[in-house]
Order: sequence, then C-alpha cells, then structure tokens
Amino acid sequence: MLKPKSPQESFYGSYLYDRIVPVDHLLRKINQVVDFSFVGQILNDRYHPHIGRPAEAPEFMLRLCLLQYIYGDSDRQVVENARLNLAYKYFLGLAVDAEVPDYTTVSYFRAQRLGEEKFQLVLEQIVRQCIGKGLVKGDRQIIDSTHIRANITLSSITGLVRKCRENVLKTVEKQDRRAAESLGLTDLQNAKKAKFTSAEEGLQKEIEAAGELLDSVTAELRSRRIYPTEELKKDLGLLEKAVADREENAKDKLVSPVDPDARQGKKTSKTWPGYKAHIVMEEETGIITGVETTPANATDGSQLKPLLKEQEKVHYLKPQELTADKAYDWGENLESLAGKKIIANIALSKQVNHRNSGYSTVDDFLYDPENIKLMCPAGHISTNCYELSLAKYQLNKPGYA
Repeated sequence: MLKPKSPQESFYGSYLYDRIVPVDHLLRKINQVVDFSFVGQILNDRYHPHIGRPAEAPEFMLRLCLLQYIYGDSDRQVVENARLNLAYKYFLGLAVDAEVPDYTTVSYFRAQRLGEEKFQLVLEQIVRQCIGKGLVKGDRQIIDSTHIRANITLSSITGLVRKCRENVLKTVEKQDRRAAESLGLTDLQNAKKAKFTSAEEGLQKEIEAAGELLDSVTAELRSRRIYPTEELKKDLGLLEKAVADREENAKDKLVSPVDPDARQGKKTSKTWPGYKAHIVMEEETGIITGVETTPANATDGSQLKPLLKEQEKVHYLKPQELTADKAYDWGENLESLAGKKIIANIALSKQVNHRNSGYSTVDDFLYDPENIKLMCPAGHISTNCYELSLAKYQLNKPGYA
C-alpha cells in the first residue's frame, strides 16, 4: 500500500523554490519536459492496495533514483542531499521541512519494485515524451559504451576456486552439517591456514580438492536422501566453471562468485571487473534513446545492430547519420548501415588494411580548424561541416577528422 499524498506547500512553500532554484536549472528543465505521473501505472502491480506497510509513492522514488544517476550519488548521499539541497527538494515535490525516507528504501525500490524490466518501460516512456516535445529527432546519433565496475573484490585463481568450494560446502551445511563435514568443510578451514612453497602448489591442491568435491557431492547427498536445492545447483555450476577457467584457452572467465555475471573488461592498458553499458543517443541533446548492458568482455561492435534495431522497433527512430569510434568499425556494421542508407561517421580501426584496399586514411585529409573544413586527397573541400556537441568527437586538431 502507498502513503497518502501530502501537499508540497509549507510555511515557505513554492515562494522559496521560485527564488532559490534558477529557472534554467537542469531539474526545472526536466520537470518542464517530462511528466512522471505514468510511473505509478507502470509499477501498480508492485504494490498491494491494502496490505503491507505504507510505501513511498513510485513517482517520488523514481525521481530519487534519477537524482542519483544525474549527480552520481550513492544511496546514502542522495538521501542526505534530499534533506539539505533545495533543488533536490523542489524536484522531489517535497515541502522545505519534509522528512526523507531512509537510504535503504532507495535500494529496495530499485531492486524489488523497479527491476530491469520495469526500468526499461520507464525509460521508453520518458524517451517517447522527449520525442513528442521535439527533443529527439533521430537525425544524427552517437553510439558508444561506458564501463560499470562491479562492487566486488578480485582474488587469485586459487582464492576464486576456494571461495566457490566454500560456497558449495556452506550451502550443503544449511541442509545437513554432517554431509558438509564429510565433503570437506573441516579441511577447508585448514586449507585457508596452509603454507605452500609456491603459488602453483597452492592452486594445484585447491583444484584437487574442488575436483574431489564435485565428484562426491551428488553421491553423498543421495546417500543421505537430500535433494539438491537450486542454490546448491548454482554454486556447483560456479565451482565447475572456476575450475575449468584455469585452462589457458578458457574464455568468458568467472571473476567472482559474488557477482557471477560480471566479467573482466579491457580498454587499452586498463582492466576492470564488471559490465558495459552500450548506449545510442541523440547527438544534439545527449538524450539516450537505447541502452543495453553486457558483461565487460563483450565487444562494442557487436551491439551496434541490436541497439539500432530495438530503437527502431520501440520508437520508430532511424538516424540519417551515426557517429562511433573505431571499436564499431566492423564490415558487417558498415554493410548494415549502408543498406539502411545511414551515413556512417565511424573512425577507421586498421589504417594499414584500408590503405592496402585503396581507401584513404585520416592522414590523407587536410583539416582547416578555422573554417571547420576538410580537403580530401583529390582536392575537394567539404561543405555543411559542423562540430559535434560532445567533446569526445569534436574536430579540433589539425590532421584529424
């Protein structure tokens, strides 16, 4: 059930907000464009009308989550800022002296009320409103990715296998402690304290212990007439993967049993455990019109066609021009864009191959930064040039396009 609505006006009321929050403030602009009242309808099935403790209104909670995203706040920070920051209070529709819910309410709403499926519906509705207000036209778009670091601690292969083995034994222990002890629960505690002459020796011992556990757990449970739970099946699967991933040619390696979907990503010389958010957005306004989340080891180029297809299906948007970095310079992507008559402004990934194929490279063009024009190797000068609003893609260095 939901809490009854309370008016925003207090002793100071909107009088104070009108004077403190500037008319050109980002949060005022969002309020002018987006009507969030639809959120209650989308999340209606997440609340019982009469049973349960009174919950905060879905629209209020979504606005709180949106503030988190815009300003990069943690759950604790967004609640603290909502108490002290008048712009936050204005956007949340709170009275100046109104109380703010506990920070745990934010994480509960995000995970239990909103979830991935409902969030997608909310995002789609916001984009529809932006299209209706003329903020999204789909003429020129950008596709890119950003990394999301998982909230996990990385360990060595030995530590990873041991943690997976520990999870299996602890899950068995929930059902039958004797079975867990028979399978090596006591030995696990000793293994944590053991000293080895080398890291290779420690890994080998752990792999052997994991193999013995995998070989014997099913028979041990059957002999005690214990049926494996879904949790145990999941833990066994992660242990099997952790053991298999030690092979040199193993791909899609597990990085943590705490977040089993996370993977190790790499960009130039930097690596990170987690995910990638692949986005397509309006070039002029930066409004995101499509998003897909993948493990961090997914290639950027593989997401171009699915993102454009989903965007066209949901919002009927097909860009005239698409800008991307060299990670999207795949033959199948260029072929697909050409087939859809979309101009591809994609950086070349392998200049040597392009040169051998008879194509010109970036170095073959001359750039005039004063007039923002390019001259091609044949001497033709470009027309209707413009700088993209995002600094990452601006044409601001001689010799670069």
